[in-house]
Amino acid sequence: MKKPITKKEFVQQHAELKKMFKDVKKALRVVHQLTKPLVKRASKLYKKGDTLYIEEDGKPIRPSFKTLPKLMDDLEFWRTIDVDLTF
Repeated sequence: MKKPITKKEFVQQHAELKKMFKDVKKALRVVHQLTKPLVKRASKLYKKGDTLYIEEDGKPIRPSFKTLPKLMDDLEFWRTIDVDLTF
């Protein structure tokens, strides 16, 4: 049978985790600042990429080159990565 944790142990472990959290939060703020230029450029390129889809009457919209959808997916992820880093 496992020995139950004491109040002192619990408080000590919580304090350790709190310090770790503060360090991680500080690092995430730095990373968030670093992502701002990436997000801005990715958003601009994404808007330009929308113009590379071909629209013809009576036909479904199609990409002008084969890898465009994959590249647009990458840009979609990159332009929203800053949202994932905020809390």
